[in-house]
Amino acid sequence: MWQWEITEDAACDLEDIWDYVYSYSGDGDRADAVLDGLEALFDAICRNPYAHAIYQFPDGYLPAHEYRSANYGRYKAFYRTDEHRKIVLIYRVRHVASDFTRVAF
Repeated sequence: MWQWEITEDAACDLEDIWDYVYSYSGDGDRADAVLDGLEALFDAICRNPYAHAIYQFPDGYLPAHEYRSANYGRYKAFYRTDEHRKIVLIYRVRHVASDFTRVAF
């Protein structure tokens, strides 16, 4: 069974998402529910890590690696797979309206 891990950047993204949802809604339970949904997405990715397409960045932007992406609500998780270790490594979690060319990978 595959497991997921998150990078330090992704952990910061999740903290920022929680803070944003809480500041917008004033509801900690709602912010928790968003993170629970994202963790459920990570679990689903682990059940079939190759189900999601490799993200196609705009012409002229070439990150160092290829990343797959999957959405939950208004958020997109970027990840890579490590077949040898059976790990899904979550690199970033960003709002779908973000300019992904300005995000460090």
